[in-house]
Amino acid sequence: MRMKNKFVNYFMLLFILTTTAISCIDEYEIPQTAAVKYETEIMIAGRILGGDVSEFYLSYTTPLNSDEEAPDILNAEVHVVGQNGYRSEAAEFDIEENCYTVDTRALENNTHYAVEVTVDGDTFQSDFQPLLTAPEIDEVTWQENESSVSIYVTTLAEKDEPRNYMWTFEEDWEIHAEVDMRGYDIIKPIYNKEHYPDLTETHNPYYYGWMHDVSHKILMHSTSDLSENVIKDTKLHEIGIEDIRISYIYSILVKQWSLSDEAYNYYATLKRYTEKNEGLFTPILSDYQGNVSCLTNPKRRVHGYVLASNVKTKRIFIYEEDFKNMRSQYSHDLCMAMKRNVYPQTFVALIGSYPWLSPWVIMAPDADWYHKDATIYTWYCVDCRQTEGVTKKRPDFWPNNHE
Repeated sequence: MRMKNKFVNYFMLLFILTTTAISCIDEYEIPQTAAVKYETEIMIAGRILGGDVSEFYLSYTTPLNSDEEAPDILNAEVHVVGQNGYRSEAAEFDIEENCYTVDTRALENNTHYAVEVTVDGDTFQSDFQPLLTAPEIDEVTWQENESSVSIYVTTLAEKDEPRNYMWTFEEDWEIHAEVDMRGYDIIKPIYNKEHYPDLTETHNPYYYGWMHDVSHKILMHSTSDLSENVIKDTKLHEIGIEDIRISYIYSILVKQWSLSDEAYNYYATLKRYTEKNEGLFTPILSDYQGNVSCLTNPKRRVHGYVLASNVKTKRIFIYEEDFKNMRSQYSHDLCMAMKRNVYPQTFVALIGSYPWLSPWVIMAPDADWYHKDATIYTWYCVDCRQTEGVTKKRPDFWPNNHE
């Protein structure tokens, strides 16, 4: 379940841009002339992460009075470069995450880095920055509440370590079809034998599935005003108690890195103005240019910010049996079940003879699909793939060997 990172079309107003909280913002109608002004500008945002994969989001801007999404930039050449001559391989465009990615796990700490982007005949580059050192994550914990599950992070850093923190997280969870057909002989004609040549009555290739998502909010905190450099039980995420994510097995991988004061101020302002709209890489609502410029055409405006840091990670699992209170299991809205004798014999016979062509499937206690005790289900009951976003590819780190 991956959400496309959208870029809202704001770049005009709010000329007063500070890190002071603003209690009220009046609505303002954007003049047409101003809306047209920035139509062809570019937004470049992302992070250079030592010890991880770096991600960069590129987009054209659109007029403020437009309801259309800002067009993605799909034909750019993107590299991470270092002042010591380092140059990464060209980043690849990840269509699911809607960003350019490049493996930077081997970056060294003895130089400064920037991202270089070539598109439309121009070359853009972020300011060179050192890789900040990210403190280790001490704990990722969770708490069961009456209506939700809350997830927290704790970091106990030294006083002389960086004091500005930022996090993202990746979620993975296992789901099951609502009805398990294993053990029913009638399962055999349901599946395509070319794809499942070794199928047996104890094997249901559509019962188990997995889903994935990433965080979309700006998650940050600073201890610069505190005597101790301690992040204690800072809430990162909250999941409804009946959410599909925690039906069986849930995993969250928390990633933590450090921010310079400049980067912290930029994202603090971005968070203030845009958190209700999109998330981490939404362009800022102002004329503030960030730290990216056009090398080949200095007059060409470009928006966005690119940070640089090492990254630290920690993963936890939450299991169904870990919860104290009983919860409702996930059920697909279109899962329906009927007894065989509700339908005309010709209809039942058609389903039994050509199950792969029907939106229904029959489960019987033996190989006789016309058995009087048979039950007719929709595919939504027996096939986990009917839930949008489900994959049959089990994550490499998953704690069981389900297929």
